[in-house]
Amino acid sequence: MSLNVAAYGSVGENILDSSKPALEVEDKDQAANFAFSSKKLSGKTQEIQHREDRLGANISSYICQIIFGDQNGHFIKQIDSSQIASNRTFANSIYIKSLNNLIDDININRKETPEEVIEFEPSFRKLNSRCCIQIKQDIHSYFIQHYFKRMQTYIKNNAGLQGYKIPYKWKKIICVHLRLDDVSERSCYDGRYSFNYHKNKINKNSVDFSDKYDHYRKLKLSGFHKKYDRQAPMSNERIQKVIDVCKKKYPKHKVMVVASPIGGDITLKHDFCIRTNDESFDLYCMMHSNVLICSKSTYSLVAAHFHKGSKIFAPKWGLFASTGMESKYDKSNLKYFY
Repeated sequence: MSLNVAAYGSVGENILDSSKPALEVEDKDQAANFAFSSKKLSGKTQEIQHREDRLGANISSYICQIIFGDQNGHFIKQIDSSQIASNRTFANSIYIKSLNNLIDDININRKETPEEVIEFEPSFRKLNSRCCIQIKQDIHSYFIQHYFKRMQTYIKNNAGLQGYKIPYKWKKIICVHLRLDDVSERSCYDGRYSFNYHKNKINKNSVDFSDKYDHYRKLKLSGFHKKYDRQAPMSNERIQKVIDVCKKKYPKHKVMVVASPIGGDITLKHDFCIRTNDESFDLYCMMHSNVLICSKSTYSLVAAHFHKGSKIFAPKWGLFASTGMESKYDKSNLKYFY
């Protein structure tokens, strides 16, 4: 593990979200029919499904599936990431181990049965939305309410076994996650269009996204699904505006950037930077901060679920809205920006 410590030049300004424009459009995922239980079930055996994706996306998906299984009274099988066809395995991640600890706890007094069920959708936004609508609460606050304390214990134990140590005073840290790596060449975009689309769908208890292209046309947003609802970097100006708000309240806090070691230089002004090849350790650092400024990524969403600090800022984009953010079911204390 190596820590890159550096300070960089200043940047400009942008806007925190003080308005709620009536803009609504859809995500890029194809609405696919898949085995999915929307009704209350009990006494079945649930196998956790995987995505051909990275750690953050898989953990986020696992959490939804665990919530469904817990609510429906299923016996949930352990997460086995070796089943991912791409041979990407997260078996050594402290977070997969901790989720399996949680599954063991949920399974107490439940028995494995021959009848199996899958609680999964290949469409990420549909999976999130179904989960939010069923539990009638945003996924983040539901996770905090029902699983956070147990998960913190499991994570602490597994991190100790892994030898993880936090090399800074985390209660004095503003952590900024930058989504770089494979999307570093993408442009910053206004995520309110897709955010409001999914928020409005949840407010109507709907997971019917068949009207998405009509919304694209009405808003005259060419190639919307490729530009306005995807993981992408945000401009320094947008992020700096949020940092400035945080620094007013916490003037002595240090700004720590967490990013992949791939994706070019970091020009956002900061005090030190963590860019390692261990995505679980980077996630561990993100959750150990007083203030977390998320990126447009599932990875930062997972960090928000596990976050130990006092404040979380979440950017507006479709995938985050599909978890119930700012909808009628939102019970979180998240702060939103765009």
